[in-house]
Amino acid sequence: MENMVSHMDENKKCDLSVIVVSRNVVDLTRQCLASIYENTKEIAFEVILVDNGSTDGSPEMVEREFPKVRLIRNAVGRGLARANNQGLEISKGRYLLTLNSDTVVQPGALDRLVQFMDEHPDAGGATPKLVLPGGHPHPVFCGKIPTLKSELLDAMSALHTRIADALPAVRYETNMDFEKTQQVPCILWGTALVVRREAYESIGNQDPRFFVYCEDVDWSMRLVKAGWKLYYVADAVVVHYGGQSTKQTSVEMRAQLIRSKCRLIQKHYGLAAGLALRATTALVCAIRLLKWLVLYAVLPRVRLKAKSRINEMWATICAAVRY
Repeated sequence: MENMVSHMDENKKCDLSVIVVSRNVVDLTRQCLASIYENTKEIAFEVILVDNGSTDGSPEMVEREFPKVRLIRNAVGRGLARANNQGLEISKGRYLLTLNSDTVVQPGALDRLVQFMDEHPDAGGATPKLVLPGGHPHPVFCGKIPTLKSELLDAMSALHTRIADALPAVRYETNMDFEKTQQVPCILWGTALVVRREAYESIGNQDPRFFVYCEDVDWSMRLVKAGWKLYYVADAVVVHYGGQSTKQTSVEMRAQLIRSKCRLIQKHYGLAAGLALRATTALVCAIRLLKWLVLYAVLPRVRLKAKSRINEMWATICAAVRY
């Protein structure tokens, strides 16, 4: 497994910088890195891995098995946006790809992304087709630009099925043809997000205030506001296992998600919008908290589940109020 860049003259231009952030997923990280090297043949590229405080031997594995990778080791987790920025700031490529460590790049995917960006100078960013391990496309990685309305519906969707049923049409491109390469309003997941260097230089780094979640959406919204177009590239495929780094602390990650959503809406739509979303989220979670407290008290058989939900609702309320 050798990086094409290793065969190039050092003065030759690097086509693509791949930035991977990893934390305590050593096997998935190994699989991700191997897929990049094995399945990318036509472009000159570099891989920058930012280890975010792993304690499972991930950085040692990278040094041992992937010596061409440019490794940055953080003593503690610095958040996804900050870690991505560390990689972005030392990158050399004409294009910059932020890639989750729980992905597997399919043959030719990165070659195709670079080719597409070269052919579309109006493209500030693009995402490949993200598929589940079984091969089915993820349904929600592209969508509409988030608004206060969409996020209020999202916050209230747990209260009634009619609200939940109305949500997809407001948030996502529900009729999207995943077999067709096309322009999209917003890239909702930065799982595999390639950005043109000129576009990156025009909007800057990811916002470090987003510890995790929404840093990718914010980046996409900033690209659109700066006049760049976003695309979905159907014939570049990346398998995404999804959420492996965040599974270990699900309650905390739920709170981080709420905090990031409130920050995103306030940043792009103003203080009043941010306060409205925070208040609605806290109220909805307070109603659900009361429900689970009652169930915990009267139904012993559901106490384990109820305790988990109570902790989740309380953490979410705190995140919305204190964010």
